[in-house]
Amino acid sequence: MKNRPNREAVNPNTPIRELEDEECEKIESELVRKYGIGSLEKLVQRRMVRIHQDLLAERVEQDSPPTKEKYKMAAHKIAHATLKGPSLVKEICIGITLGLFAGGLWKMHHWNEQRKVREFYHMLNRGEISVVAEEE
Repeated sequence: MKNRPNREAVNPNTPIRELEDEECEKIESELVRKYGIGSLEKLVQRRMVRIHQDLLAERVEQDSPPTKEKYKMAAHKIAHATLKGPSLVKEICIGITLGLFAGGLWKMHHWNEQRKVREFYHMLNRGEISVVAEEE
């Protein structure tokens, strides 16, 4: 149902001021001048139709059987942090990424050590170095 600010602004205890005949004629002539002949009747008719539709909507809301949606908590309207559990797919992706990264670093370390050992034996075979200490 639409909220009508006019209804909320009107205090039911406030007495309604009766308009004088001259004031009514002045307002009527203004409406006729602005909107044409019969505009006041159309305006009143539209307003009555709106009020009638609002009353019907209220009656339908009251007569409708209670649903789960009527009794839902308003937690979704409150801004608060939500606690979510771990995402399985996300955890798997992060684990694979970290594993590949750590494995790559470990592999590079071993390739570097292998290269050093190969160079040492290659130089030893060519006679560039010796494992025997030289005497002075």
